[in-house]
Amino acid sequence: MLMSAYTFKEDDFQFIDYIDLSEERQREVWIIRNLDIIRRFMIHSAPFSFERHLLFIKTLRMDRSRLYWSVFRDDKFISSISLHPINWGGAWAEWGIYMNPFHVRKGDSYDVSDVFFRYIRVNMALRKIYASISFENNRSIKFHEKIGFEFMGGDQVLFFEKRL
Repeated sequence: MLMSAYTFKEDDFQFIDYIDLSEERQREVWIIRNLDIIRRFMIHSAPFSFERHLLFIKTLRMDRSRLYWSVFRDDKFISSISLHPINWGGAWAEWGIYMNPFHVRKGDSYDVSDVFFRYIRVNMALRKIYASISFENNRSIKFHEKIGFEFMGGDQVLFFEKRL
């Protein structure tokens, strides 16, 4: 099978484009994404079926204004990262990240995001990354501030920007 140009390996992490995942791996991502501790801070916070998840991945094959990666270390799914939407002409994207609570180690979110942003700077024509975070998600707010995002404003949803 031909792999997506966006699948890559760096340091101890393998970033696999969702469209390159086996059905077994797709199921693993779906299970973690549907956990209440993950879902509750998502824009689409309702549980969804595996069939719907597979249809979503199928749409990604046709629409490269949305990129999603599963991140693995030692063959264990530890994180998911997305760029959605991507505005290639404007050189910006909004990102999202969540960690697998069953395999994550202390500091993984920082290490994964560091590798990811280095990859973006070198391999994509993006210059700004945005994040939209619920005002209730203090952990995510602190994380984004620590990795160089600057607060731009907001009320119920807070907006952050990172220049690459």
